[in-house]
Amino acid sequence: MPAIKLHNVPYQATPKPQRLYEYSIAYIKSARALCVEMIDDESASWPRAAVVLMLAAHATEVYLKALIAHRTGAFDNGHDIEILRNAYRAAYGNDLEFFLPMTEVGWRMTEEERAFFRKKKVLEDPSIVNRYPFLDMDNEWRGLHVVEPVGLVGILDDAAANMIEKWESLNQ
Repeated sequence: MPAIKLHNVPYQATPKPQRLYEYSIAYIKSARALCVEMIDDESASWPRAAVVLMLAAHATEVYLKALIAHRTGAFDNGHDIEILRNAYRAAYGNDLEFFLPMTEVGWRMTEEERAFFRKKKVLEDPSIVNRYPFLDMDNEWRGLHVVEPVGLVGILDDAAANMIEKWESLNQ
């Protein structure tokens, strides 16, 4: 296979909302590809599953930023998916409600854990929880640590299709 070079210099002229959208699709499709790889070559492991969750969470975060920037021109560099979802709703109302993965706040945490971390301002949930699957080298996050790759592929497919459809409806 011949070597190819990809660089971002020409891409920097692409409007920021479009760049964010394209990154979000790359993240969600990468999550799906890794999920399929875990199924096909039996390479499933918790670290690989955690990376799938991280990619899906980051895809959601970046996609919401793309939508917000598309509508408002503003760019939010925070990581809190709940805050971004609320900003999205403020910008769009209920015009474009759709499914996104990782939008359930604290889906891997108890209500007490969510309240504790929000109060301490040490957790931007769920994006941070899925980006860093451990508190420190001695402690994993408590809560759900289960990924079923076959079912998750369908969820990621649905999410990607929704993301593409909604973005295209904005740019017609």
